[in-house]
Amino acid sequence: DEVSERITGARIRDNLT
Repeated sequence: DEVSERITGARIRDNLT
């Protein structure tokens, strides 16, 4: 789902931080 992809992207960004 598009929503799932957006959530996953946010999680990856948090990991990079």
